Amino acid sequence: MQSRGPRVQCLTNGELWQDEVAGLAGPRCVPRIPLLRAEANAPTLGNTAPRGRRFLQGKALPHAAQPLEEGTLMNRPFRLFSESAAPAARLRVQAVQELHRPQTLATAAMLAALHLVLNQFTIPVSQLLEVGFDFLAVAATGYLCGPWVAGLSGIVTDLLGYILRPNGPYFPGWTLSAVLVGMLYGFWLYRRPVTLGRVVLCKLNMVLLFNFLLTPLWLSICYGQSFVVLSSLRLVKNVIKFPIDIALLMLVLKTCERYRSAKAAR
Repeated sequence: MQSRGPRVQCLTNGELWQDEVAGLAGPRCVPRIPLLRAEANAPTLGNTAPRGRRFLQGKALPHAAQPLEEGTLMNRPFRLFSESAAPAARLRVQAVQELHRPQTLATAAMLAALHLVLNQFTIPVSQLLEVGFDFLAVAATGYLCGPWVAGLSGIVTDLLGYILRPNGPYFPGWTLSAVLVGMLYGFWLYRRPVTLGRVVLCKLNMVLLFNFLLTPLWLSICYGQSFVVLSSLRLVKNVIKFPIDIALLMLVLKTCERYRSAKAAR
């Protein structure tokens, strides 16, 4: 297709060429722009190649678009991603789309209710140390609903959890941690295969970031305790609890995986 401004034509192999006009001021450049939906052997405008232009042909370009079965780019609706788009990019778009799906929001609401129920059974070891399993509902929300829905669900569950079970003064750092936990579980697990290695790395990331960094930091701000002392108090608890958490996460996520497969088969 030929633009009416700069004399630039878009080729079907994903490249752009520019006229080589004698006396043109300034350096010539050949920019690269991937075509997302294009015909592999579509002719150029007018089926002829104007003189004085060089084409990049016969090369397997990494950004070349997948050919269509029929039709050309001009008579096909433009799509943001083709079949050759990166999986990570498609996952980001699908995660945003989950915010507009009523079924996803209903699933997130049910898991948020489960999170609040599990939060009521948290075992207080001391004023600064607790043992709980409400993270299982957060992981299921991230796996089924994506990072953005899980992050928003974290705001709701944190505020409602504080109303139902207040523990000390309210501090917005806990709400921030709840949002980040949901988002990270979503980034690690959303539409990804449930494997032991992925679950171990995901949980290890949560333990290092929250149990040894953010949670001691918030407690240090709220109660004036030493950050190092608060982090060391959690060392024994997390070493003992880590394999138990991994086993429970595998059980819950495998159940969610079977649920998603059964829903996709219907």
